[in-house]
Amino acid sequence: FSDGTSGADEYRGYIQYDHSTNRMYFGTNGVHEVSILDGGGISFNGDTAAANSLEDYEEGTWDPTFQTSDSNFSGGYSAQHGNYVKIGKLVYIFGRVSWSSTGGTGDLQIAGVPFAMEHGSDYDDQISIGYRTNIGYPRLHTSLSNSTDRINLHAVDGSSPFNSFNVVVGALQSTGNIYFAGCYRAD
Repeated sequence: FSDGTSGADEYRGYIQYDHSTNRMYFGTNGVHEVSILDGGGISFNGDTAAANSLEDYEEGTWDPTFQTSDSNFSGGYSAQHGNYVKIGKLVYIFGRVSWSSTGGTGDLQIAGVPFAMEHGSDYDDQISIGYRTNIGYPRLHTSLSNSTDRINLHAVDGSSPFNSFNVVVGALQSTGNIYFAGCYRAD
């Protein structure tokens, strides 16, 4: 597609289907820009390798929950709100959990993520804790569970910036909030 009527100007913009590879190509200014691959996915700037293609994009909502390392959180919720954007294997999450009561034993975790997590030592993604109320520790950080699809909550010792420990259910007051955001790799 172009305004040109002759020579190379006629082909500055194009859409081409290649029957031998079953791929669709899009070009601008005479340059191959985007491909739709036969096995699914979109590739950019002339790259046709499936490993480099974008295979998924999705936006949605989810309901984050609390769970414990003992799998017995029994508190109640006054609000559970989560949003996500999934681009390829990366899942960006944003959420809030407000609790109205607490119960259970063990280390506190955020559960119910919208997609299964990729596990392993090479995937130490980070979820940041933002505003929070009524948690017995002033400094919180997270880690992803190596075996479950949960986000572990940790506190930093106030007397030393290097001592960290798991947040237990007993650290929650009877009501409160926690806001969080971050990214992890989907399985």
